[in-house]
Amino acid sequence: GQKVNQAEARAGEFVARADCTTNVFGYGIDIVKDCGGRYTVGEMVTFNIRVANTESATLTNVIVTDPLPAGVAFVSADATAGRAALGGDGRTVTWDGFDLPAGGYADLTITAKTTQIGMVNNRADVRAGVMGTSASVTDSDDCSLEVIGLPRMNIDKECLDPAVGIGDITRFRITVWNSGGADATNVTVTDILPAGFQAVGETSWYVDTL
Repeated sequence: GQKVNQAEARAGEFVARADCTTNVFGYGIDIVKDCGGRYTVGEMVTFNIRVANTESATLTNVIVTDPLPAGVAFVSADATAGRAALGGDGRTVTWDGFDLPAGGYADLTITAKTTQIGMVNNRADVRAGVMGTSASVTDSDDCSLEVIGLPRMNIDKECLDPAVGIGDITRFRITVWNSGGADATNVTVTDILPAGFQAVGETSWYVDTL
């Protein structure tokens, strides 16, 4: 708020006074980034960023940078304020060209595609000037997501008795395995016998996890 500072000069009964007013204001910025959750390889993920002016001074020339890490590939970017641009490295997204009034905020988003298994940590940084001063403010925030693989089911069937007579018992061996990057759960295996065969045992099996 406004602060009045007064000075006084006195010589006996003669007094002179003068004052001046200083406008005192606060300035601050906050950035919050969210990307949490678990995703599979090839799935789309949205990084949500909110930049807020937390004090009374207007913030000018706000610039947000977000270098996407390995494990995700850029698809698109959007914002409620400013312009989004992808850097020459194909990974760094920058928003600029906007101001934030007292109490104002802007929402920024990046859509990316997950490309590899593992933990992905992504950080965004913001900086801005303070209107009417030479001061500047900065902040940063990060978030993490986990990328998991997908199961890949495989099955092989072998005829153990390739030639039999009518009425004879013939045997089959079925092998099932998971060659993917994540567990396969609630797996069922079914053997569909052709016409001319009669089952003498189970033709359907349940496997909890592969």
